[in-house]
Amino acid sequence: STSNLDHKIFDENQDFFCDRRGFNRITRDVTNKYCEVYDFIPTAKFYAFDNFTYTTDQVDLMIKLAKANWLESEKQVKGIIIDTWKKKRYARLNGINFT
Repeated sequence: STSNLDHKIFDENQDFFCDRRGFNRITRDVTNKYCEVYDFIPTAKFYAFDNFTYTTDQVDLMIKLAKANWLESEKQVKGIIIDTWKKKRYARLNGINFT
C-alpha cells in the first residue's frame, strides 16, 4: 500500500536526520493496538500550511490525529488549567495582583 511505503520512507528520513543530529529516536510500535494513527505521514504535501483543500480521507486522518494528541495530553492540559485557576483564585481572595 502507498501509505506503508510512504511511512517506510518517512522512517528512513527520520533515522537519517536523528543519526546526523545525534538524537536517540524512539520509534512507534505499529503492532500496538493503541497506535491508531499509523497512516499519518507528517511530511505529506497536503499538510502544508498553504493547502486549503482536503479530501474527506485527509480530514478524517487529521481528526484521528487530533483525537490521539488530545488523549495523550488531556491530563496534563487539565492539570495546568486547574493549577492556574487555583493561583488566580488565591490571588483574588487575598487581594494580590495576579500576573
